[in-house]
Amino acid sequence: MIASVQASLAGFAVPGFVRAAIDQVFAEPSPPQARPQVTSHNDLNPSNLAFDGERVLLLDWDAAGPNDPFYDLAAVAVFLRMDDATAAALIAAYDDAPPAGLPAGFVHARRLVAAVCATLFLHLARQAGHPGGAAPADRAPTLQEVHGLIGVGALSPGSADGAWAFAQALVRTITDRGADAR
Repeated sequence: MIASVQASLAGFAVPGFVRAAIDQVFAEPSPPQARPQVTSHNDLNPSNLAFDGERVLLLDWDAAGPNDPFYDLAAVAVFLRMDDATAAALIAAYDDAPPAGLPAGFVHARRLVAAVCATLFLHLARQAGHPGGAAPADRAPTLQEVHGLIGVGALSPGSADGAWAFAQALVRTITDRGADAR
């Protein structure tokens, strides 16, 4: 699926740092799968989470299927901007035991989620009419900035500019972690 989305971006002017980060993540070998696959939501982003005052409910199960158990945890960690300590606490809650460190499978899944979602947002930006273009990495917004603009109604992730900004912000989650995330 992601290969066809990437192919649809041929000829679309994507900033070099975005293309390089996404290509690097997709070229990385996956670490050996240490856990059996589970039924996974596969699309845990803030729009698919609801809190009823007592529990978090997962909405929109259209993409559900078997996957590595770290994939959904990594998606939550990316979209909720969790630092490593908070991500370790999330894994500890999932496993009912603290991890010795962030598992390689989780670190890889976190990078993969960001690359897959950035690719999808680039596709959405193009479909919505964004012209694309060059942009320096140091001018790309952070997820915190994008979330803030969405929160005050200044940006919509469904718009061309919103999808473009979201794609760049997701790539920043990859590049800002640097060598620690590899």
